[in-house]
Amino acid sequence: MRNSIAFASAAFILALSACGASASENEAAPAEDSGEIGSSAQEDPVKQADEPDGDEPRVSIPADFRGSWDMRGTDSCTPGESRYVVGENWTSAWGEERTRVVDVKVINANTVELLGEPDPKAPDADQRFGFALNGNGDGMTLFAPEMSSANFVRCDDTSARSDSSAQSLSTIPARYRGTWGGEGDHMACSGDLSGDDMTITANRIKYGSGRIEVSKVRRVNDNTIAIEGRYGQTGQAASSAVSHEIELSDDGKRLSELFDGMEPFDYNRC
Repeated sequence: MRNSIAFASAAFILALSACGASASENEAAPAEDSGEIGSSAQEDPVKQADEPDGDEPRVSIPADFRGSWDMRGTDSCTPGESRYVVGENWTSAWGEERTRVVDVKVINANTVELLGEPDPKAPDADQRFGFALNGNGDGMTLFAPEMSSANFVRCDDTSARSDSSAQSLSTIPARYRGTWGGEGDHMACSGDLSGDDMTITANRIKYGSGRIEVSKVRRVNDNTIAIEGRYGQTGQAASSAVSHEIELSDDGKRLSELFDGMEPFDYNRC
């Protein structure tokens, strides 16, 4: 734990961690969106995550927010001290038991709103909280309803954003996922992918007539990822190699597919 000087915000974080904290029975499953980037949580706590069976994780905190954090101060990130840790779908406050996150809402590239697992002992307690990154991702503010915010500094060797061009991901980040309607298509978001709609999941991009089975994801910059995979028509094996980039707007409401030598394919979130 930190020095005995009691910061009000630090006490809030510990209380938030204790409220609704729950260790999942699948706690040792590997994180999906953390990139390349079984060790134990003590060796590298960020690489542990709570995963259900199947392709899709229940929720996924975007990779930029994950890592080890400490309260902002003159003694931040002192070696050997416990930290505030953000994993793929959990948080842990200075060595306390993990709080599982059951819902993630991406507000924009810098801000997410989270919902912690309900506490059976306090079912009416508000488990909402959120993170807001500064411009380069080396600082973060934690906020929650009716609580004072807490300012953190990143304690990892490098910021997720400072090394964004070289970061490989194992799945498509959560903020890109969902159903997208083709811009200008009167059938957009009709629900049957009959027009120019597209659905993005953790490792698949579905179109009305086919799909891309994603094999590699790389972060290009804060809002853009590069995709590699194989395309196949519906009912046929995915065999044609394909690669392109996907760019997301700052507010997360618009998306563009970028193929070499072609005009962008633009979409709006359904």
